[in-house]
Amino acid sequence: MKAMTVGVIGAGQLGAFLCEAARNLGLKTIVLAQKPKDPAVALADEHIIGDLSDASAIKSLRERADVVTFEREDIGSDVLQELDNAAESDAYTVAPRPDILRLLQDKATQKQWLVTNGFPTAAFVDGDVCTREQAVQQFGLPMVQKAKRGGFDGRGVQILDEDSIDEYWTSGALVEECVSYTKELSALVARDASGNIALYPMIEAIAKPGEQVLDCALMPARISESHSKQALQMAADIVTKLEGVGLFAIEMFITADGTLLVNEISPRVHNTGHLTLQASETSQFTQHLRAVCGLGLGPSEQSVAALCKNVLHEDDGKYYEDGPFARREVEPGVWFHWYGKEQLGKGRKLGHISCTADSVEKAINLLETFQAPARHYDEIRHNKSRSGKVRAA
Repeated sequence: MKAMTVGVIGAGQLGAFLCEAARNLGLKTIVLAQKPKDPAVALADEHIIGDLSDASAIKSLRERADVVTFEREDIGSDVLQELDNAAESDAYTVAPRPDILRLLQDKATQKQWLVTNGFPTAAFVDGDVCTREQAVQQFGLPMVQKAKRGGFDGRGVQILDEDSIDEYWTSGALVEECVSYTKELSALVARDASGNIALYPMIEAIAKPGEQVLDCALMPARISESHSKQALQMAADIVTKLEGVGLFAIEMFITADGTLLVNEISPRVHNTGHLTLQASETSQFTQHLRAVCGLGLGPSEQSVAALCKNVLHEDDGKYYEDGPFARREVEPGVWFHWYGKEQLGKGRKLGHISCTADSVEKAINLLETFQAPARHYDEIRHNKSRSGKVRAA
C-alpha cells in the first residue's frame, strides 16, 4: 500500500519535527521551504523551494501530497483561498482549513471572534479605526500594541508608556489594555475530523526577562486544579467551535484577580509544546499528524514533569555547535535539540534544552547543571520574569 504523503507549508524547526514524526508513523513528507538550508529540508522526503505565498509552489506541493498542513500561519490570503477552492475538487485534504488560518492570522479578526463567541480576552480596539489619542483615552498608559499580522515569538508587540508613546504604530495594529497577570499559560488541544479531542496537561510559559520572547516552558503548569480544568475546557471549546483539525495552542493568562483570559490562538504545533517530545507518550508533532491524516488520536498523558528552555542567538553568547538538525541526551534526563539554522540575528531560536524529572522543581535543578548560554533559573523557579503586565507570545 502506498504511504500517505503529507505536504507541509513551511520548513523551520516545527516542520523538521513534523518530518521526524511522520517518518516514525510511516508517512512521507514534502515541504515548501523558503531556503535550501531550512531545517526541515534535510528531514523531508521531498522539498520545494519557494515563497510561502507563491501560488505555483503551493500548487506543486498540493499536487504531490494527500494531506496539506502548515507549520506557520502567515500565508497569503489569496493562496489560502486557492487551497480552499482546490480542496473541494481535488483528492487531497487541507488541515486545519484555510478559512481558519484566514480568521486567526489577523489578530483583530481573531480577537473579535473570541468576543463574539463568548471567550474572555483583554479589551482591545483596532488601531486602524482608532487614533493614538483615542487609544490612550480608552486604555490609559501603559497599553499594549500588537501588529495585526506577521508577529511571532514576541515580535510585533510593544508595551507603550509615557516614555515610548511616540513609537505608536499608526496602522496595521490593534491596541489592548495592559492587564496584570500572575501566570502565562499554553493549552495544547488536538482535534480530528470526527470531533475527537486530546488535551495535554497545562503548560506554564515564562518569557525572557525584560523581553517578549519565550524563555522557558514547564509542564505541568504550577496552577490550581480548578484553573487547569477551566483552562483545558475553554481551550477544547475554542477548537471545537472553530471546527479545527490538528494541533492548536491556546495561549492564556491568569490575571491578578484569578480570571482566565485568552491571549492568542495558534492553529499549529507550538514552541511551548516541544517538551512533549520527551514528556508525553504522543508528542504534539505526532498528534498533529495523527489528527490531520485520520490515524486516530494518541494518548496525551504526561509521564514525567518537564521543562523546555529555548537556546537563542546572542551577540556575545556561546554557540553549542554548528551542523544539521540533531538531538542528543547529554546526561540522564537532559536532551539538547539543535535546529541546524544559520546563526543570524540576535534572539533567533537555534535550539532548545529539555529536562524531565519527577517534579518541575527537579527539572529546574537539572537545567542548572547544564551549561546554558544564559541563566535565569531563579526567575524560572519563582516566576519572577513576567509576573506583571500582559504581553503577546
